[in-house]
Amino acid sequence: MFIGQYLDANQEPDPMGPDHPIIIIGDALSILGSLFNIVATLTFQAQRMTIGKMVLILSTMDLIANITSMLLVLKAAGPLQCRVMSFFVGVGYSGSAFWTCCFAHSLILSVKYGDINVIDKAFKKYVILSVLWSLPISITTTAIGYLSVDSKNGMCWHVVEDVHSWKNITGGVMFGVSCFIAIGVCAYCYISSFKELKKSTLEAHYELIFYPLILIVCYLPYALGGITSLIMYQRVPYPWNLIVNLLLYLQGFLNSIAYGLSGTINTICRKRCIKSARTNKRLLERDTLDYPQAIEAPYYSDPENRSESINRLG
Repeated sequence: MFIGQYLDANQEPDPMGPDHPIIIIGDALSILGSLFNIVATLTFQAQRMTIGKMVLILSTMDLIANITSMLLVLKAAGPLQCRVMSFFVGVGYSGSAFWTCCFAHSLILSVKYGDINVIDKAFKKYVILSVLWSLPISITTTAIGYLSVDSKNGMCWHVVEDVHSWKNITGGVMFGVSCFIAIGVCAYCYISSFKELKKSTLEAHYELIFYPLILIVCYLPYALGGITSLIMYQRVPYPWNLIVNLLLYLQGFLNSIAYGLSGTINTICRKRCIKSARTNKRLLERDTLDYPQAIEAPYYSDPENRSESINRLG
């Protein structure tokens, strides 16, 4: 999902590409952030809860998107490689957008019923709908060759030679519309539940709140830029294109920050700390009770030792 470069003689060459430092840094940070989410979830066994499973899936989608983007710096062996990359780009970004919308929907459900566990029943529906959403987008990006070999550097990139081509229109509309749908769903869910959330006594799960907001911040510039470029038949200007790509590639990293501060991790850590403190207290009390017995045992367990100790005291 990239703001592509248009080969227009009236415009300066677009400096954006898979080897641009901003893209590489954004991908690297998001990969590290997604790995943090996965490792933290598995370490604290948060995957036992539905919200933990959702974090694992969302982080995996971000990981697929950013690793694919990072691999675009490699020279393409041919058009087939770019089509394979197109498929994984579709899987990663569409899956990430959909599961972020699931977090937004979970926010409404948890606030409405006052229980985070209410999302357990919705999880299977999320999984089925995510396949129905992501698979057609991924197949379409592969079929139209959303990524193609860039003649300038031999890398896979979204290069549009004809702004009126069905490839450009199909790709732009598909990603632009899907982004606006995701932004609309997240905005609606957030606004609808915000007033009730302030009154709710529900334990804070910040990933339900911040994930949808992060999507809006990261996807809105892309959606606006993509639709504008389709209407104006011109490439997005470089300064704006830089901001668009920076936000787009940093989503996984921003998600990791939100998850690190989330109620899920904090709750599990607090429970583990309380459990550890209680265990240490019990061990300390047991050792305190056993200590005098351990001292007296050599003398008083045996009558001879007992008399010997009495004589010594006398």
